[in-house]
Amino acid sequence: FDHAREVLLKEGFSQELIQENIQQREMSVAKQACLLADIRKVDAVLVQKRVTSSLEGFIRGDSASALLQHCLSSPVWFTEGEIDPKGAAICIVDEDASLRIADHAGYMLSSTGAEITLLHAAKKPSHPISCRPSEALKKLAGYADTPVRRDKLSYLLKASAILADYGLDEGRIRITLIPDRGDAAGEILSWCASNGIGIIGLGHSQPEGVWSFLKTSVTRKILADFKNMAVWVTQ
Repeated sequence: FDHAREVLLKEGFSQELIQENIQQREMSVAKQACLLADIRKVDAVLVQKRVTSSLEGFIRGDSASALLQHCLSSPVWFTEGEIDPKGAAICIVDEDASLRIADHAGYMLSSTGAEITLLHAAKKPSHPISCRPSEALKKLAGYADTPVRRDKLSYLLKASAILADYGLDEGRIRITLIPDRGDAAGEILSWCASNGIGIIGLGHSQPEGVWSFLKTSVTRKILADFKNMAVWVTQ
C-alpha cells in the first residue's frame, strides 16, 4: 500500500483521492476485487502482467483469467514494462464490443491530449493506409468495395464519432488499416511498437463467454506477447 500510494502521489494524485480497502477474504481474490469494483463503480481494474511463455501459463500463475471472468462490467487494464500513454490504438472490428472500447477510451483519454488510432487489420489493403475520419470515405473507398467491408468501415466511423462526442478534435483521431497476412495479432503489435503506441484497446463481445474469448488467437497472442504497453479489455 505504501509504495503504491507514493507512486500515485508522485504522479500528481491528491491524498484525498487515494483510498485503501482491506477486507477479510471470503472468496477468490479476483472475484472479491471485481465485486468491489462493481460496488464502487470504478473506471477500471488494473493488473500487472506476469511474463511467461504463453497466456495459459500466465493465467495459471495469477488471477488474470478470473478477473476477466468476473469483471464483466468493469474494464480490465493489463500493464507490462514502461508505458508511454501519449498514443493509443483501439482495435475495431464489426462488433458492438469495439464501440464499447472506443467509448471507454474516449472517456478515459479525452482530457489527456493522447492521440487515438482506430486500428483495423484486414486482408486488404496490401500496405498500411491512414487518414482522418473526415477523409475516410474517400481515402478508403478502394477498401470498402464489398458490403462486408463497408460495414467494417461504418464501425470505424461510428467509433470516431464516439471519440468526437467526448471532445476529441479530429487532429487527435486517425483511422488506420493494416494488412493481415495471417498473423493479425503480430501485425497489430508490430505496428503499435513501431508507431509509439502505449495503449491497445480490445473489445470482447460474448455470448460464448470469457474462455471462448481467451482462446481466440488474436487476443491470446496480444495478451501473451505485448511489452511496454497497457492492454485495455472491455466486455
